[in-house]
Amino acid sequence: MASEKLHREVVWNTAQSVDEAAGGRVLVSGETVAMDKELMEELGVSHVLRVGSFLDAHFADDFVYSEPIEVLDMPDVPIINHFDYGVSFVADALASDPTARVLVHCQHGQSRSVTLLAAFLMTKHGMEVEAALAAITRARPVAEPNEGFVLQLKLYAALGCTTDHPVGSPGAALLDVFYAGQGEFAYVPQWKRYT
Repeated sequence: MASEKLHREVVWNTAQSVDEAAGGRVLVSGETVAMDKELMEELGVSHVLRVGSFLDAHFADDFVYSEPIEVLDMPDVPIINHFDYGVSFVADALASDPTARVLVHCQHGQSRSVTLLAAFLMTKHGMEVEAALAAITRARPVAEPNEGFVLQLKLYAALGCTTDHPVGSPGAALLDVFYAGQGEFAYVPQWKRYT
């Protein structure tokens, strides 16, 4: 039965490995997979990064869960605030055990989880935004982060893939512009002068 679930052709209900650089140890999916203990075990999942509102740790005794990253899938939501934590959670999980596998999921496995996973690929594998998103989309064709999240990934790249910048630094100034614009990214063309 679990074997049949693992080989479903319906992309929405499966997890796709997207990080070949980590030996296929990072998976992305929607909540359907995260609610199926048998499938998660068959996939070899050990850690779960939850990205979205109201996502439970369904099997807390069996898997290591992140703190929930409570964000709505809306372009003006500052998901960038959670990139450093999400990247660290995935990286630490992979470093903790050579057999660890991390499931990154949101409700549909389409926008929020894809965005966090792209931040991981950019930070840990030096990928450009477009390359990270293309790698994820090849593995999971339904991947489609909203426009605001893609712009925040571009800002994250301009910031050197970290939001930890001292007050008064160019990185802090970029973040100030972002927050002052309430996520509108009014000054996108100016990013290049800081990179």
